[in-house]
Amino acid sequence: MRPSISIIIPVHDRERELARTLRGLESQAPGAPPFEVVVVDDGGSEAVELAARTTDLNLRYLRQSNAGGVAARNNGAHAARGDVLIFLDDDMSVGRNYVAAIFAALRDDQKRIARGRTIPWCPPQSSVFARTTHVFDADPMADMSRSPWRASPVACFTSNNFALSAAGFAEVGGWREVVQGMHGLNGGLWADLELAHRADALGWKLVTVYEAEVAHRDHVLESLETARHRAERMAMLAAALLLEHEEIRVHLPMLDDKEPLRWRTDSPALSARKLARIASASPPVLSTLVAVAHALEHVAPRPGLLTPIYRWILGAHHLRGYRLGARKLERSA
Repeated sequence: MRPSISIIIPVHDRERELARTLRGLESQAPGAPPFEVVVVDDGGSEAVELAARTTDLNLRYLRQSNAGGVAARNNGAHAARGDVLIFLDDDMSVGRNYVAAIFAALRDDQKRIARGRTIPWCPPQSSVFARTTHVFDADPMADMSRSPWRASPVACFTSNNFALSAAGFAEVGGWREVVQGMHGLNGGLWADLELAHRADALGWKLVTVYEAEVAHRDHVLESLETARHRAERMAMLAAALLLEHEEIRVHLPMLDDKEPLRWRTDSPALSARKLARIASASPPVLSTLVAVAHALEHVAPRPGLLTPIYRWILGAHHLRGYRLGARKLERSA
């Protein structure tokens, strides 16, 4: 039977993570439309192929040289046989209704992109930071009596939880490398934002599907230290993204107060936010914020206290990364 859906999963040397994701797909509720899984091994070890093949799913295994996630997703899409394409990463856990709910949102509308509703991932022995962060990153539940999905901003759409029709994927032009190798800033990130922006500019609908629950087993969020590193790196790459794709800035308001001060044009409120960001990113203040966060984790691990402090710490690293990226671009110009 020809599958209605192709689920494309790029993977590189994370066979245990992949096996857990596949188990979630094996547990879809009865009545889910027929689907295939296309695992694209991006130059990983033989253990990845073994994990991919030890499943009862309708699964095809593809292997490519180490070319990155954008190439893997495009190769998987080109090999897919389904009318709907779902892109997942190897560290995603999907709910029992994920496949059916995504398919229902897309089957009658070629010009729509869908994502599942993110739920917290809090395994046993999670750190205070992980428990707090996964909760405030989760999508709120809404009234499904009015609609099973809701319109969502472009910035919500990430490549690890991204679905659209195969015909729509071809029309919009697939995944594109937008940062990798650009001006010496390496890393194939922000392709999801750029693809969602292209679809939005064409007038497509972008929706979150409530019943399609999905959890990101994001190990970067296991500690404040690893999250700080990623925040700085992603902001650094955002500087390169916006140099070539200025039109995407509208989807990244988080960077508004990371730009240099412009006394003549900035509003008083924006100037105050920028000054606060600059202060928070200074080594003494940032070190103090981190020390306070660690102290509260031990003596008063309450989200109401920690969430704003975590946000200011990560915001400080966004500023540092964004400014670092801008300086790299100036030197390479």
